[in-house]
Amino acid sequence: MPLRGAKVTDINGMVGICTGLTQHESEAEIEVGNMRLLLPRSMIEADAEDFKVPMAFADLEEADLSESLVLPVTEEEVDITKRSVDTGRGIDVKPKVTTREELVEVPVTSDELVIERISIGTLLDHDQEYGIREDNGAIVIPVIEEVIVVEKRRRLVEEVRVVRRSVHRLHHETVTLKKHDVEINRFDDNEVNGGTKR
Repeated sequence: MPLRGAKVTDINGMVGICTGLTQHESEAEIEVGNMRLLLPRSMIEADAEDFKVPMAFADLEEADLSESLVLPVTEEEVDITKRSVDTGRGIDVKPKVTTREELVEVPVTSDELVIERISIGTLLDHDQEYGIREDNGAIVIPVIEEVIVVEKRRRLVEEVRVVRRSVHRLHHETVTLKKHDVEINRFDDNEVNGGTKR
């Protein structure tokens, strides 16, 4: 970018115009208002859009530029900070409740009482206790009623005991006994006078 006719700004923001350069372009003539400054070309730095001088034009007017001039070398740094700014924009959050029906299956456990009546019909003695009891996890509640019982029973009056035993005694009795005997008679057929046979 050519320096002739360009804007030159000092550190205070005062703007001047480069009206010309010397023969060897070692110096530039800067016109600032009613002031005319002859500045070394090395003092003028090119900026993005124009040129700038690291000193104030008022100080350069009083300075003896023929002598050595100590120029401060500066560098701009960006300091980034952030802060909250109310932009006037935002969102309005309103809770909205919607309902819907859904069929779910949830396993649940409940206890049920199953009542079972069992007919017994047993007669109890007067001194027999028959209360509530538990049988295999079931609570058994007896239902008792008083009834009139007419009954006929056999009564044992006595016992007759029969014992067999042997008795020894003398028995007298008259009996008829038969005895066979042989009577022998002899006879002779030659005898005239018959006789008894033996």
